[in-house]
Amino acid sequence: MRLRRNVRGIVSSTLSGEPRFLLLLARKGYWQCPNGGMDDGESEVQALIREIAEETGLLRVKVLEETRTTREYDAERHGEPIHVMLAAYLVEADMAETVTIGNSEDRHLESRWVAYDEALTMLNRYPEQRPVFEEVCKKGGLVR
Repeated sequence: MRLRRNVRGIVSSTLSGEPRFLLLLARKGYWQCPNGGMDDGESEVQALIREIAEETGLLRVKVLEETRTTREYDAERHGEPIHVMLAAYLVEADMAETVTIGNSEDRHLESRWVAYDEALTMLNRYPEQRPVFEEVCKKGGLVR
């Protein structure tokens, strides 16, 4: 089974004192946080900043390294089984910065800033989505 090292950004911003989270609608019809694979020689933080820029166009972000949360699980990619080693972080961004989604096949259809409870409802495609989101938010002090 092939190994894939992934990073995920729980991208947050504050509106009227309440955190909002950036979710992306994947072409396959489910919501997710910005994420992707690491390139050779990249650190997790470097890969995360690159992936967020590629998927959202956001360039002014701050990765909160103390919120690092990891998971390992088996999945499928392009019809092949893979073992995923995931590292997720809370990432601060500015909601005033324009989110730009690319047009290529592997890009997303839509982006949306949502409240915490709405994000929990929308992150329902894969079993690790909600627990990782919740743990990163707790480590970042955004929920109790």
